[in-house]
Amino acid sequence: MEVYASKNIEFGEEIFTCYTNFLWCTPVRRYQLYKSKNFWCKCVRCKDPYEMGTNLSAIKCFNKQCTGLILPENPINPSSEWFCDSCTSKIPFEKINSVQNIIGSLVSVLSEDDDINPNGIVLQRLESFLPSCSHIFVDLHLRWTLKLGYFEGMSLYELSEYRLALKEQLCRDTLRTAAALGAGDAHLRGLLLYHLHAALAERARRCPDLYDDLKSEIETTIDQANKILQGDISAPPDLELRHRYLGPGCDKPQEERFFILDTSEKLAVSKK
Repeated sequence: MEVYASKNIEFGEEIFTCYTNFLWCTPVRRYQLYKSKNFWCKCVRCKDPYEMGTNLSAIKCFNKQCTGLILPENPINPSSEWFCDSCTSKIPFEKINSVQNIIGSLVSVLSEDDDINPNGIVLQRLESFLPSCSHIFVDLHLRWTLKLGYFEGMSLYELSEYRLALKEQLCRDTLRTAAALGAGDAHLRGLLLYHLHAALAERARRCPDLYDDLKSEIETTIDQANKILQGDISAPPDLELRHRYLGPGCDKPQEERFFILDTSEKLAVSKK
């Protein structure tokens, strides 16, 4: 086994690893670690109500006139009150637990087939409780990002303009969240960069006039993704092919560079 650091480590700096889902909120991560590893985590992130500015634990304020977010006052104390960051109202943990149970029930009925529908009834119901920064939506958006264009009946070629734009936006949003949490060059970042590259390359394939504007980002995203994922057995099957023809340093003409996407598409389908 080989272990790589996802970011530079300064001399004397503590080396740590993550034993749970990086994008889960603090209450969920801590409980999962307690059940699976038999300890309650008290790391810097777990002590921060705002979770490095991501607000993954947030619930919408119960005051309909307020646009604030409800967050735990002391995240490492399960019995702690929660507070609104705008109107400063206090909410007992018992009420928070009741709301979280309702949210859990709604999440449990989301199916793999129906969840790529931003206008779905269940999602609309969740939006009445949760802001877009909630870990529920971040996790859901990650699933959409990885599925759009990469499962049977929905290849990149077959995506509508709306869904292609949605994939690109979700990639960017999730990359920002991962960066705020200090993910560094973790596997997750490499995968998101690959999918952002794929969305950008598909836009340029459909509209060649956009290529000059998108060329730099198309090349840098696949180059960074390749550096992170190369040698990883779970890397996308066409990673190396895309890097060779759409990455920096390729001297092929534009038409030939994008011709490789036909081969790439067939390769991705054959691996499903």
